[in-house]
Amino acid sequence: MLVDAVRHWEPLRIPYNLTLIAIVFIWVIATWPHFRPALTLTSLGIFAVLGLIANVLYSVASLIGIVLQTAPIRNA
Repeated sequence: MLVDAVRHWEPLRIPYNLTLIAIVFIWVIATWPHFRPALTLTSLGIFAVLGLIANVLYSVASLIGIVLQTAPIRNA
Protein backbone atom coordinates (compact mmCIF):
# COMPACT_ATOMS: atom_id res chain seq x y z
CA MET A 1 0.00 0.00 0.00
CA LEU A 2 2.87 2.36 0.78
CA VAL A 3 4.40 1.73 -2.65
CA ASP A 4 1.06 2.50 -4.33
CA ALA A 5 0.78 5.73 -2.35
CA VAL A 6 4.30 6.77 -3.33
CA ARG A 7 3.61 5.94 -6.99
CA HIS A 8 0.54 8.14 -6.86
CA TRP A 9 1.89 11.15 -4.93
CA GLU A 10 5.53 11.45 -5.98
CA PRO A 11 4.93 12.28 -9.69
CA LEU A 12 2.70 15.12 -8.49
CA ARG A 13 5.47 16.61 -6.32
CA ILE A 14 7.04 18.53 -9.25
CA PRO A 15 3.80 20.33 -10.23
CA TYR A 16 3.20 21.00 -6.52
CA ASN A 17 6.63 22.62 -6.11
CA LEU A 18 6.26 24.59 -9.35
CA THR A 19 2.90 25.88 -8.13
CA LEU A 20 4.43 26.95 -4.81
CA ILE A 21 7.28 28.72 -6.62
CA ALA A 22 4.84 30.49 -8.95
CA ILE A 23 2.74 31.69 -6.01
CA VAL A 24 5.79 33.06 -4.21
CA PHE A 25 7.09 34.85 -7.33
CA ILE A 26 3.68 36.38 -8.04
CA TRP A 27 3.43 37.49 -4.42
CA VAL A 28 6.91 39.04 -4.49
CA ILE A 29 6.28 40.84 -7.79
CA ALA A 30 2.85 42.10 -6.70
CA THR A 31 4.19 43.47 -3.42
CA TRP A 32 7.71 44.39 -4.55
CA PRO A 33 7.97 47.91 -3.06
CA HIS A 34 6.80 46.59 0.29
CA PHE A 35 8.74 43.33 0.01
CA ARG A 36 12.10 44.73 -1.13
CA PRO A 37 13.52 45.63 2.32
CA ALA A 38 12.56 42.19 3.65
CA LEU A 39 14.50 40.34 0.94
CA THR A 40 17.77 39.46 2.66
CA LEU A 41 20.04 36.45 2.79
CA THR A 42 18.37 35.44 6.05
CA SER A 43 14.90 35.60 4.52
CA LEU A 44 16.03 33.35 1.66
CA GLY A 45 17.04 30.78 4.27
CA ILE A 46 13.63 31.10 5.87
CA PHE A 47 12.00 30.55 2.46
CA ALA A 48 14.07 27.40 2.02
CA VAL A 49 12.95 26.08 5.41
CA LEU A 50 9.33 26.88 4.60
CA GLY A 51 9.71 25.05 1.29
CA LEU A 52 11.05 22.01 3.11
CA ILE A 53 8.15 22.14 5.55
CA ALA A 54 5.70 22.33 2.63
CA ASN A 55 7.29 19.24 1.09
CA VAL A 56 7.13 17.33 4.38
CA LEU A 57 3.44 18.18 4.66
CA TYR A 58 2.96 17.06 1.07
CA SER A 59 4.54 13.72 2.01
CA VAL A 60 2.17 13.38 4.95
CA ALA A 61 -0.71 13.41 2.45
CA SER A 62 0.31 9.96 1.23
CA LEU A 63 0.28 8.64 4.80
CA ILE A 64 -3.17 10.12 5.34
CA GLY A 65 -4.29 8.42 2.14
CA ILE A 66 -3.10 5.06 3.45
CA VAL A 67 -4.90 5.58 6.75
CA LEU A 68 -8.12 6.53 4.97
CA GLN A 69 -7.90 3.55 2.62
CA THR A 70 -7.55 1.14 5.52
CA ALA A 71 -10.17 2.78 7.75
CA PRO A 72 -13.09 0.53 8.63
CA ILE A 73 -15.58 3.28 7.78
CA ARG A 74 -14.54 3.03 4.14
CA ASN A 75 -16.37 -0.31 3.83
CA ALA A 76 -19.60 1.09 5.21
